[in-house]
Amino acid sequence: MIFASQKRAFGSPLSCGHKCASAGDHRPPLQCYREFGETFTIKRNMPNALVLDMCMYRLNGSQLSEEMQVWQAQCDIRKALDMRQVFGNGIPQRYKWVNMPHPNAGTKVELHFTFHVEEVPKDGLCLAVESAANFNITLNGVLADMPSDEFYIDKSINIMRLNGAREGFNTLVLACEYKNSYELEDCYIIGNFGVDANRCIIAEPTTITLGDWCQQGLPHYPGAVVYEVVAEMATNADARYFLRVGEFSATVISVRVNGKNAGYIPWKCANVLEITEFVESGMNQFEIEVTGSPRNLFGPFHLASGDPLVTNWNSFRAEGENYTERYNLKPYGLFGVVEILHT
Repeated sequence: MIFASQKRAFGSPLSCGHKCASAGDHRPPLQCYREFGETFTIKRNMPNALVLDMCMYRLNGSQLSEEMQVWQAQCDIRKALDMRQVFGNGIPQRYKWVNMPHPNAGTKVELHFTFHVEEVPKDGLCLAVESAANFNITLNGVLADMPSDEFYIDKSINIMRLNGAREGFNTLVLACEYKNSYELEDCYIIGNFGVDANRCIIAEPTTITLGDWCQQGLPHYPGAVVYEVVAEMATNADARYFLRVGEFSATVISVRVNGKNAGYIPWKCANVLEITEFVESGMNQFEIEVTGSPRNLFGPFHLASGDPLVTNWNSFRAEGENYTERYNLKPYGLFGVVEILHT
């Protein structure tokens, strides 16, 4: 297994959502009008991502190191250059010393990342990397474009178009003249693609089934997925209609019916939403926007013990017996049947 999902905290059981929806109402119990199927067409609200957190490095053109986590490469490089480490280690805060002159500043450093592509997206690949101006960046020996004005998640994470992507094995090189103030970080291939269980870039998924989207091409995706379905209804003017979302994992869910905002499902006991004023006889378009989080983009990924109770800088530096090659991911998506209910 390349990806491993943590135990999920799903949305509400039937009784909880039922109670929340009916609080204060004097009406008969809800009945199932129809169920949606298990497969939905989808669209994303931001690019998909492949995290590159493993690299090889070299100094001044020397032999490449073995592959390791980026944070380990950072530690090795600073140790070799006789520079203080920049993570939490009890020494004075770095802003007091990182910009001071250092005799080994300017040493040529290269980070080499590798990834596989089964199908190159028609619109190509981009790279999201922190402080891109510090690096000369090439993919398979072809220079990347200059960083654009766009950013990814954080304003310090710049976006640039990669040139030279090809099917099969790809090598990304970030080269710089290393300074005392630098902190090397994971970087991200982003674009319109999917990522399979072997961390290979594949064709972009256009449909999804009920279940964890991490297992369906979106393991590191940090944004929202819109689940789309069209359903025919014969509405009754005397009835009220509700949408019930089954088990789910999300930070929030928003629902649109026939292009209009029908409301939000912000927590697990609010998973029944009245949609009476938005549905009509005939075909109805339902969009259920399930919002994830940056957890599967930024980690931590490799703790053998799984997610810690408290996350701090040390959570991202798994090693020894507490390290696993697996990527521990939080499941996201719709897991249970979605239904239309009526009175």
